[in-house]
Amino acid sequence: MKKISKPDSEKNFFEYLKSALKIIKLDRKTISEISSDKNATKFAVLVLIITSFFSSLIGLLLFPDSYKIVADTFPFISIIDSWFNLIISPILSLVFLFVWAVILNLFGKWLGSHGSYMGLFRIFGFTSILSIFSRIPIINFLVSIWFIVIIVVTISENYKLTTGKAFLVYIMPIVMLTVLFILSYMFVFLFLFKSITLFQ
Repeated sequence: MKKISKPDSEKNFFEYLKSALKIIKLDRKTISEISSDKNATKFAVLVLIITSFFSSLIGLLLFPDSYKIVADTFPFISIIDSWFNLIISPILSLVFLFVWAVILNLFGKWLGSHGSYMGLFRIFGFTSILSIFSRIPIINFLVSIWFIVIIVVTISENYKLTTGKAFLVYIMPIVMLTVLFILSYMFVFLFLFKSITLFQ
């Protein structure tokens, strides 16, 4: 007897967690389903908040000295010291991944493809589970590489692009931002250099 799948609106948190694991395993069918599942958005946000919190907590427990530097640099948050990161990290993660999804969406549309930035954001939210392991030395490098692979596959599925074009969508904004950063740095350096020479 064929198993009848539940409508997306009836899926609960744990069922979406199973989908998240399938996404991490690069199950293209699940990636495509979650990308277009509007009901998955709130669960993706919830997973992102939870994993960001625990990722920061693990970092705090494993590398407490690195968080003390923040408090020393910004005395106004010294009252809550390292625990400030546990609060702000989920918020920053939400903002960063949303903006990153919008940027990738622009480049995907630039190639003439049809997709959704929210589709990318949902996948980003669920795959944030990997961030829990990003605090562990050596493993964090492998996690970063695998996250890139997931993003490329997600772009491919979401925008119906070949793997090559999907990788192009991923790498183009990184290259452009890097070039802009270098040019900005050079401009500031030249400005300061000219200012110093004028006062000599």
